[in-house]
Amino acid sequence: MVEWDSIVRFIRSRVPPRYTGLGEALRVNVKGVLYGAVYSTFLTQTIKSAVILVMNLIFGVPLAAVLALISFVIGFFPIVGSWSVYVPVALWLLIFRDAPTQALIMVAVGFGFNTVYISTYLRPKIAAERSKVLNFYWMLVGLVTGVYTFGLVGILLGPILIGLLKAILDTITESEQWSFSDDEGDEMSSEASNV
Repeated sequence: MVEWDSIVRFIRSRVPPRYTGLGEALRVNVKGVLYGAVYSTFLTQTIKSAVILVMNLIFGVPLAAVLALISFVIGFFPIVGSWSVYVPVALWLLIFRDAPTQALIMVAVGFGFNTVYISTYLRPKIAAERSKVLNFYWMLVGLVTGVYTFGLVGILLGPILIGLLKAILDTITESEQWSFSDDEGDEMSSEASNV
């Protein structure tokens, strides 16, 4: 891609001026939602792993740091999230340590805080604030439906698709760019009445 500038100039020269606003809106929205989704995903995965690390250290689980690192990596994959670390650890605590209270705390904090709170509230909230494109509810829809529809790449594709849709709708609903001027509208209405 050493000729990137000339490629971009060529593509922009082929786009009619009428669509310049739409192209810019698409670029801004995609850039915003990508930044928000990536930033929030890495931040929330770090928080989830830190919670698992702290619980493992408090409960004396061997290989606490390794399990937290595994949780960080595996948490990027949909369906197989950080629960695939805290549930086996809870079972280990229950069976080998005979610590049902610690096992229950591990599952409750893991499910309630890591899975429900962070994945369905904190991640879309941070992504929406960082993107400055979508609000919380649209980012939540984009992240959840994207992940369950496209898998791992859905973390990015879901918000991108909703951001593109928003850019198209915002551009189309702008009255000055997509509507005729008063003179053109009068000419068209007189031509329609003559036919």
